[in-house]
Amino acid sequence: MTDQDKIKQVVKNAFIYMKDNNLDFSPESYLEAFCKQAKLFNLNSNECNWYSRWSNKFDSNIKKELNNYPIKNRDDFINTLSSIINSQSSLNSTYCMNVLEKALKVLKNQKIIDIDPKLPLESIDKKLTDLLISNSNHLFNLMHSTGLLTKNDISSKAHLIDGYALICDICCFDSIKEQFGLEALEKLFNAFYRILLNSVDSSASIGVYEDSSIVILLPKCSIEMATKYSKDIEQAIKNSKFIYENRDIDIEIHLDLLPIKDLKL
Repeated sequence: MTDQDKIKQVVKNAFIYMKDNNLDFSPESYLEAFCKQAKLFNLNSNECNWYSRWSNKFDSNIKKELNNYPIKNRDDFINTLSSIINSQSSLNSTYCMNVLEKALKVLKNQKIIDIDPKLPLESIDKKLTDLLISNSNHLFNLMHSTGLLTKNDISSKAHLIDGYALICDICCFDSIKEQFGLEALEKLFNAFYRILLNSVDSSASIGVYEDSSIVILLPKCSIEMATKYSKDIEQAIKNSKFIYENRDIDIEIHLDLLPIKDLKL
């Protein structure tokens, strides 16, 4: 069985697992079921291995503190940092504060969570809360169903190549979620992502840039060819019809073209 066949079987098994266990369907519950099934097939998934990749960046003291909490996904991870804040506030624990400061410093340096560890506790807690609230709209929750690269992956690639980058700002994420729901948002994003894949060369890398924007790295690409890709994407979006449950969804994008070296990563 090829890896592609295994992935198809894992996807099927994940849905069966959720149905048999009467689980509510959500991006989080599906990802958890998918990772359980992927493990049975010895398949490695970046989305399933996120915690080991992040936690390996910490020293033994931070790992020890994090092990006191049940961390299953990114929201749990952010909640854990918030819990460390609360315990520090109530217990006045210098140790917990040091752990928090080290963890936030590592995450900031790795461009995972951009929070200054030197901020007052109240400010850090507010920023973590804002992250939790906004996370349901973040492209992070949509990456598991595509080959979309993380911002950290994009940053690593961008430092190794020359060429141009296309930044695609997607409008209306919040209003689409409110009007049509998360499932519609995910299907819309998948369709949009396929358009991007079909509009650029196979050497391009596509990943997260900001909360509602995607960046396309075009290595060794001339300004003329990059401009052509930009126009092709705009035309493809205009010619596409996005429908969910027999209702039209309006989508608009704004494209910026700039040298890869000028990206803010």
